[in-house]
Amino acid sequence: MTGIAERGSIVWFNHHPTRGHEQNGYRASIVISDGIIDPTLNQIALTVPVTTQIMGHTFEFPVPRGIGTPGTHVLAPQNRFSELSGVVLINNVRTVDLAARNAIVIGRVDPESEFFIGIIDRVMAIMSFPEDDEEEWEREA
Repeated sequence: MTGIAERGSIVWFNHHPTRGHEQNGYRASIVISDGIIDPTLNQIALTVPVTTQIMGHTFEFPVPRGIGTPGTHVLAPQNRFSELSGVVLINNVRTVDLAARNAIVIGRVDPESEFFIGIIDRVMAIMSFPEDDEEEWEREA
């Protein structure tokens, strides 16, 4: 891995191999875990991918203008870009070993920004169930 991955890091790596509708190929992703989850064990982090192919799906969260990617200068010329753009696919949360995938840190999203907090809020909404339905869930169990 090139660079230090931390919460909000924008990392570039190959998502292949994948299955079904998972994001594939080289692309940017944003680290949403607190960096590397346990560096004493491995270089695993929780990430969400970014795509420039906007489809209008419910789970697409637009990337605002102005998020620089100064680290792309080390990428092949056809992969260089000065600013992150497109949408975050919040329903494609993925745990990845950044070292095994030769990830490169190419930029950073401020973890205190409305954008990053919006990502976390939406991911959390997918991962939890509404408190109003707790009684119903208990009755079914």
